[in-house]
Amino acid sequence: GQFFGQNPPARYCIKAELVRPEFLVEISSIAHLS
Repeated sequence: GQFFGQNPPARYCIKAELVRPEFLVEISSIAHLS
């Protein structure tokens, strides 16, 4: 790819109800330490 070369980051997509209805956005992240 243009930005990540031969090893693009993993990605996923899920659909679920919000943990708390007053939260408008939920964010998850994955870190890679080398």
